[in-house]
Amino acid sequence: MSPTALTILILVFFCVDAIVVYALFSLAAGELRTLAARFPPVPVKPGAERRSFQSFRLDLFNFGWSIHATLDATHLHLQPAWLFRRFGAGACSIPREQLKAARRTLTGAKVELRGTTLHGPRWCLLADAPRS
Repeated sequence: MSPTALTILILVFFCVDAIVVYALFSLAAGELRTLAARFPPVPVKPGAERRSFQSFRLDLFNFGWSIHATLDATHLHLQPAWLFRRFGAGACSIPREQLKAARRTLTGAKVELRGTTLHGPRWCLLADAPRS
């Protein structure tokens, strides 16, 4: 294969991969937009615990290490990291009473959220998580 043909082939693969990655990020950001529409952000109460770059999964979409989570007495506040914000994802504040059927998993916890399954860290999803 000639160097020109090889270069063109590599560029085509790169462009196709870039389109697929863009589509996946757009779909994932759309899921976060839907969550933010259902649970609009509210101010964080004093004394809340915040941890950056937490890993969450919302149904099929895994947001590994790209969510900043804050837990206060009444809400779980989720703020997408920079890349997902560039794709239009926004912050949300989920009332703690909406997090139903919390269960431990091997790597974290899982809760039901109005027909949606949310996986995330134990410190913020389990019922025995510290309340401020």
